[in-house]
Amino acid sequence: MDAAPQEDAFSYKDAKNWVKKYPECYGKHQSPVIIDARMKVVEHIDEQLTPTNFNKTPKKMTIKNTGHTVELKADWTGEPPKIKGGPLVGNYVFDKITFHWAQKEWSEGIGVNDEPTMIEMEMHLFFYKEDLKSFENAQSKKDGLAAFKVSFKTGLGDHDDDLFGNLEKNLRKVQSQNSTAAIDTPDPHI
Repeated sequence: MDAAPQEDAFSYKDAKNWVKKYPECYGKHQSPVIIDARMKVVEHIDEQLTPTNFNKTPKKMTIKNTGHTVELKADWTGEPPKIKGGPLVGNYVFDKITFHWAQKEWSEGIGVNDEPTMIEMEMHLFFYKEDLKSFENAQSKKDGLAAFKVSFKTGLGDHDDDLFGNLEKNLRKVQSQNSTAAIDTPDPHI
C-alpha cells in the first residue's frame, strides 16, 4: 500500500455509497478492506506454512473499536508468533486480528425462533515482515504485510471460555469509535 488508510475513511452509515469512493467495495465485496493493485491474493497454498510460537499465551490483550472493525492486539513475553513458508519469503510476525461480522438468523429445518442467533464472521490475521520491524514500517513496502482471512459462523454464547467468548463478552466495552479495553488472555489449558 502507498499510504496508511485513514481511521475515519469508512462509515457503515454510508455503506451504500462506498462504491463511489472505493470501487473495490461493490456487490458481494461490501467489506471495508483496502485492496491495492499490488496485493497478491493466494487462494491455494502449495507449500506448507510453518507457524512458530502460536501455542504461547499473550501476557496482555486489548480490543479497539476502529470505527469499522474491532481489532485485537496482544503483547508477548519473548518472541511473538510468526509464520513463514508457503508463498511468503522470509519470516512474518503476528501483529493483530480484525473482525467483521453481521448478525443473521439461520434456519436449517428448525423454526427460526427455536434456534440461537448466529453470527457470520470474518477474521483477518495480519503479519508484518520481520526485517521491517513493525506493521507501520511494513504497510508501505512491497511484500511487507501478509494477511489471512478465516470465515465462519458462530452462535452467541457458545464460547464461554475461549477467545471468541471473551471477545463477545467484552464488545460492550468498545461501543464508541477509538475506545479500547483490556480483555482476559485465554487459558492455555482449555
